[in-house]
Amino acid sequence: MSGQRAFGCHVIVPLKSLDSAKERLALPVQTRRALMVAFARDVVKACDGLPVLLVADREWQELLPDTPVVADPGQGLNAAVRRGLAVFSGRPVLVVMGDLPCLTPDAVGQAVDQLQHTSFFVPDRDGYGTTVLAGTADDLRPAFGPESAAAHRQLGYEEWADTPGQLLRYDVDCVDDLTAAVAAGVGLHTHSQWVADETTRWDRPEGRSHRNCQLD
Repeated sequence: MSGQRAFGCHVIVPLKSLDSAKERLALPVQTRRALMVAFARDVVKACDGLPVLLVADREWQELLPDTPVVADPGQGLNAAVRRGLAVFSGRPVLVVMGDLPCLTPDAVGQAVDQLQHTSFFVPDRDGYGTTVLAGTADDLRPAFGPESAAAHRQLGYEEWADTPGQLLRYDVDCVDDLTAAVAAGVGLHTHSQWVADETTRWDRPEGRSHRNCQLD
């Protein structure tokens, strides 16, 4: 990503507290927590070569010690994103959600390339939520939450739904999302957790669940 590094793009990944994240993911609490950590590790790995900043609580800092963290102000997702944006004033940024286990370096690189032309958002697969918001930090107005795709569209951001491979759109909120993501191909951390945990192995697609299987 040498050209992208020269472009000066930074990545902000807001992470909810593990105690409250993904309550709609109908799995045992410990399994849900382990998957959230795996998702976040895969997202950070996919952004390798770009400066990544987590906005998160102290527990995440202990789980991802090699990635810089600023404290989540504890006032919701948009406040967390604004906290990260303040760090990168005047710089191009990708705000990337932490529950995108299909993310790959190529997909991130294509998002950086897109950002060199326009500010944009990426809708989730259902078309209602937002998985990525990109632009200059000072100009971004995050509107994450219910119907966030419509909110970002109304704010004037270009909708980038035709992303190569659609890997930027696979967020995970429920069991069906997780199954679809695994079928599309997930990172090594998510794949390893999926295989290791018996509670997540229903109807597991064989042979296609580890698209991004290199840690180094």
